[in-house]
Amino acid sequence: MDHRIIRAKLDMLKNLAVVESRPVTPWRGRAAHHLRPGEYEYLDEWGSVPDTSRWPALQTVFLWGTVEVPHEWPVERTCLTFDFENLEGLLSIGERPWAGLDFGHHRARCRDEGGEFEKTRCCSVGTRGLEWRTGKRCRSRNLGVTVMCRRSSMAIIAILVLTLTSSILHAEDQLLRFQELDAKLGATVPGENPNPTAIEVLEILIGQVYGLIHQNPRLIDGQIREALKPYDEAIRQNKGEVYPVEEYRWVSVSAARHGNRVAISANYGPASRLAVFDTSTCRRCKVPPALEWLVPWHQFPVFLPDGGLMIKSDRVMQGNRIGSRVDFLTRVAQGYRPIRSMERIIILDYGGAEVKGNRMTLVSIDESRSFFTSAATPLFGREEVYVVRDGVPSLIRDTKLQPTLRFLDQWMLQARAAGRPSRLQRQFKRLISEEVMLTDYQIRKLVGGRIRVDVGLDTIPAGRIRFLLRGGTNCRVLSVRFVRQRR
Repeated sequence: MDHRIIRAKLDMLKNLAVVESRPVTPWRGRAAHHLRPGEYEYLDEWGSVPDTSRWPALQTVFLWGTVEVPHEWPVERTCLTFDFENLEGLLSIGERPWAGLDFGHHRARCRDEGGEFEKTRCCSVGTRGLEWRTGKRCRSRNLGVTVMCRRSSMAIIAILVLTLTSSILHAEDQLLRFQELDAKLGATVPGENPNPTAIEVLEILIGQVYGLIHQNPRLIDGQIREALKPYDEAIRQNKGEVYPVEEYRWVSVSAARHGNRVAISANYGPASRLAVFDTSTCRRCKVPPALEWLVPWHQFPVFLPDGGLMIKSDRVMQGNRIGSRVDFLTRVAQGYRPIRSMERIIILDYGGAEVKGNRMTLVSIDESRSFFTSAATPLFGREEVYVVRDGVPSLIRDTKLQPTLRFLDQWMLQARAAGRPSRLQRQFKRLISEEVMLTDYQIRKLVGGRIRVDVGLDTIPAGRIRFLLRGGTNCRVLSVRFVRQRR
């Protein structure tokens, strides 16, 4: 059955349970920034609130209203009713906290001694805020007193603390706004300086996913991808099916959760933005500004068992060889503080960071210094293992593969740069005078601890350069000569 039919039937049954109702009106409100528990930075003075109003995202809104309840209404059946979606709240009567409100609790008993309900606090996390209506029962939301509740000829003044957990209610509006902003950006290429239009797009994606997570804490990546399909479709309608990596051409979102903290990274083309929320207060936590606009990286948040946060990022670029970045953040009272950032080179299907418990394994490749290779050749592999405590990584093992070739690479670099070369360095410079591409190599261990290395180079197609080395801790080059390739 269509969900709209089910909701209509539920609304009909809910209306049958109400004997009589009175609206809470008028309402007055003011906006503020939440600084810390009990402290706010007010942005304006008290003003009247219309029947239909919108509140900006990432702000706290206080509302104040009164209603007079007839004396003949039975107190045990008189309630304050608040009809809303995607909000959480604390209702206070007479400046005394009275009841919590959320998606499953829209009604609270009235106090027998009366009082006032005074402030409503709305903390929004989307980019546009949530529509709030007051007055007679309307389809989307209504604030009023229903007879299932209270009696008193005194006015009731209550504090409503409502927290906007998502802008999901306005999903269609958000999608239209997203499409409008995406069309405005066109073929723009993001740079190091933040683009306000692109940031608004990223905030729309963050708000949508945070709303989904709030409704379903066990949300999986597949469900997030499904929720983002309309946004991918909006981009295709604006820009077609071509995907240049340097433009705003696709979206993705990754999320992680630990206790009451939720980390969300939104990616829009090569630009990404990190946001962390405290679900107990719906407050946005501070994160390093460098991670609020990061180009050209895609971020993937990972929580560690002790609450530390690690951000794995892949560099957005063409080709098989890409970059990998890891940022370590430690948890502080108001958010997260950066500890360390490291970058490595990886190739597709090889390398990157993996986390198990408080241990991170980072697989990468080191670049050669005296020659270059094709992008698909994974030379100089490296595996680092770190233990991360409170966001601080401690290296416990660093394994560098192909040590013989690494030594030879360093020797060739020194030989090419030597101002007063040795005999072996002069022989090498006569054979190779510029940077070349390594096509292949062979390493063979000989008796007496010696090692023979045959190196194939693109500038010497007829043969190879043969190095004879003495192995061990004091590795050194014994000879260098040209070997003609057998036919």
